[in-house]
Amino acid sequence: MTNVTDLKASLRQATLAALKSMPATSRQQLTDDLWQQFLALFADEGYQRIGLYYGVGEEVPTAKWLDPLVDLGYQVFLPRMMPKRALDFCLYQGQESLEQVFRGIYQPSQAEPAVDLASLDLLVVPGLAFREDGQRIGFGGGYYDRLLAQIETPTLSLVLPCQYYDQSAWQAEVHDQAVGRLLLARSLNQP
Repeated sequence: MTNVTDLKASLRQATLAALKSMPATSRQQLTDDLWQQFLALFADEGYQRIGLYYGVGEEVPTAKWLDPLVDLGYQVFLPRMMPKRALDFCLYQGQESLEQVFRGIYQPSQAEPAVDLASLDLLVVPGLAFREDGQRIGFGGGYYDRLLAQIETPTLSLVLPCQYYDQSAWQAEVHDQAVGRLLLARSLNQP
């Protein structure tokens, strides 16, 4: 690889391939473990207002978690893409309050009011590859790097084992923003 951008593109492709080739039963077990860890974290930390993303494709399927989280009494906020690759977060008020934008991604409609991110207890940040120090490789749009550079809200990413890399895997660039915490899925044979 000639530079960091090429290396990141290569890691993005390799991680996507690993996610696509993961057996469905393994993926389900790992996702179930993340869900249990996620709920335990809320109980331990007292989080109530959570910024989440609508997971599609090879992402952790957080879209399936929206209604159960609301049913448990949590307030869930989803991103809405704005001009200049910015994100607003709006209260999730059921699937009917969302509109599909592209690639199966749903977001709050323009009628939903945005909230101040400082009012959230936790922001869950998507990505494809994650270093052990919280650096991440996203899908290439830069939406979350821009957002993370502007906020102080605690952040977390949900990580499957094939997405987890050591610190030497790539060099962070100036615009890259790390997440504060990684929640790593454990397989049945891990403690």
